[in-house]
Amino acid sequence: MAVLTRCADWAVPLCLLFAGAILFRRPGAWEAYLRGAKQGFSAAVSLLPAMVLLMVSLSVFTSSGACGWIAEKLSPVTDRLGIPAELLPLCILRPLSGSASGAYLSTLLGEVGADSIAGMAASILAASGDTVLYVIGMYYSVTRVRRTRFSLPVAFAVSIFSIFLSCILARLFV
Repeated sequence: MAVLTRCADWAVPLCLLFAGAILFRRPGAWEAYLRGAKQGFSAAVSLLPAMVLLMVSLSVFTSSGACGWIAEKLSPVTDRLGIPAELLPLCILRPLSGSASGAYLSTLLGEVGADSIAGMAASILAASGDTVLYVIGMYYSVTRVRRTRFSLPVAFAVSIFSIFLSCILARLFV
């Protein structure tokens, strides 16, 4: 175990040393690096308005109580489908924001515990899902794709599938 820890301590410095050696050894590598950094910076600047809009809308959505209201209205239906009511806010927040769903997951695990069905399903869902709107919005805004066609419906279908699958797996292992 001590050998593995020692190797892990040296992994990042060795990777940085290797990358630095490549940058200074190959002709044109430094210029390529600078060109890529400029492109990355311009992409980040172009994403800024979309990021601000997404964060402000999500804050309004959660602070207004709309997320809790939607979860409350959907709970009779989802109870029949086997989805715990405690999981609904996470199901709503997960496609929108990773940080908001992570914060809710922490709160949920503190309330119901990690060994409960809701806690286990929430953990599986958080680990297997993705922020659909964020990923699609940022990817398409950078690549300037205008015809998204089926990507959004398929992404939401996969999110719904992951909700059901996380509940099934939680019931199997709890």
